[in-house]
Amino acid sequence: MTSINAIRFDNYSGIMICDEQRHWNDDRMKIFGADKIRPVVPDEIIERYGIVAAYGNTGTSSIGDELRFKIREKVLEVYKKLVELEGGPPEKFLTIQDIAELIFNLITEVKHDHINESLKNMLGFTTDDFIQGEYKKDGREYKIKSKEITEKAMKEIAGSSGTDQTGAVFGNAGIVAGYDREGGFQIYLFSMRHSFYEPVPSGFVAQGSGSDMVNVSLSRFFNHLTAEERKNTIDRIDGTIAAIDAINEASLNNIGVGGYFNIFLFDGRKPEKERLVEINDHRSRFCTEMIHAYRYGFIKESVIKEMVKGLLYEGKDLDWASNLVWEQVEDKKALHRFLRGYPSEVWSSRKSRLLPLVI
Repeated sequence: MTSINAIRFDNYSGIMICDEQRHWNDDRMKIFGADKIRPVVPDEIIERYGIVAAYGNTGTSSIGDELRFKIREKVLEVYKKLVELEGGPPEKFLTIQDIAELIFNLITEVKHDHINESLKNMLGFTTDDFIQGEYKKDGREYKIKSKEITEKAMKEIAGSSGTDQTGAVFGNAGIVAGYDREGGFQIYLFSMRHSFYEPVPSGFVAQGSGSDMVNVSLSRFFNHLTAEERKNTIDRIDGTIAAIDAINEASLNNIGVGGYFNIFLFDGRKPEKERLVEINDHRSRFCTEMIHAYRYGFIKESVIKEMVKGLLYEGKDLDWASNLVWEQVEDKKALHRFLRGYPSEVWSSRKSRLLPLVI
């Protein structure tokens, strides 16, 4: 249960954002602490080539963790092999498109590894054995002839509905976003179930259980942009507000989305070490709550934009943001009650009328 999302602002910049909630047992008890999006390019490569990228996964948390670790390790492995082959750092390295292809190959490997592990535990053979129609065990050769075993193996290999083991593998999807000097800022989408990866042409992508609400919110935002804006230049402050507002809506309406939001800001115009900035502390939570208050009319548009710009993009601290907002709020008591979860009758005469967020 999750929400991972990416938006392209222009050829240099964009945002990835996710929640941190996951469940860990059959009773679906919640944990706030999942790292669903992580950087996948080591610092040494960022400094030399200026490429930055992050990968987010939705589905089984353990598989997402495995993929994020393996992607970063594979990128470093490719770099070390090229250094060894050429006798020093190569003039050019991977692009985001190359990393997307690398990720797809790793996803395929991970899927096959888990399927084979499941088949081996349940039936005693792997996918290759099944294709050959025979397998060896304890020095003896066995033919795979049983209709019941064949059907069970086929369901596991295909990740059919109701499979106990591989169903959790096929339910994964991923997003990688990043910047390189050749291709600019790009987003790619991956699916384990349908075995594909593709560039995202629409300007944004949402995955996970919260995608139903996020898609509605971001579609509404994009529908108010011109074709030129959608294609080339989306105001980064407006886009950031829209992204956080969309996950706010998912958090309010979907039981699987919650916690602090993890925000990744990309900007290829900045120095290499500053091209990818991660914000997942109280600044993220404060922005989340204040944008929620803005949606209900407590905060002026000019104030919320100044707050988001200063806190997320200019490095200003939480005290500055808090003072900026609270000095401008007309009914401080009502806002306090709203943020504490009081019913609308206590803080508003609007009776919980939802204000449209049109930026």
